[in-house]
Amino acid sequence: MVEWSDAERSAIATVWGKLGDDAGPVSLARCLIVYPWTHRYFSTFGNLSSPAAIMGNPKVAAHGRTVMGGLERAIKNMDNIKATYTALSVMHSERLHVDPDNFKLLSDCITVFAAMKLGPSVFNADVQEAWQKFLSVVVSALGRQYH
Repeated sequence: MVEWSDAERSAIATVWGKLGDDAGPVSLARCLIVYPWTHRYFSTFGNLSSPAAIMGNPKVAAHGRTVMGGLERAIKNMDNIKATYTALSVMHSERLHVDPDNFKLLSDCITVFAAMKLGPSVFNADVQEAWQKFLSVVVSALGRQYH
């Protein structure tokens, strides 16, 4: 079980509250652009042939919002993220066969989005540390079924 300080909980809540609706779509698009081998998991999404096609793809945007909905579940269940993500871990492992390293890549893209959107006055070193701790717990929980 992960221990969260009050300062970490506050920092995570602050970041979450300021990300906005475009966080998921932009972060997933960034992941697909920067790590093109991740396209293989989205073969039903249509045109992913260029950054512009990815950024304008409604299925990418919709799945990015789904990802953020999953993160919201983790935010609401910070004291039991692993149990909260059991079904998602099973689905990604057994049905979708997603390489668990990709969860870390996407979490890095979400962190880049947060840093760019919030700037250094909000997303300072302490806030980034708490946010990345949170995302690492999420990544671990998603990869749990793989072990």
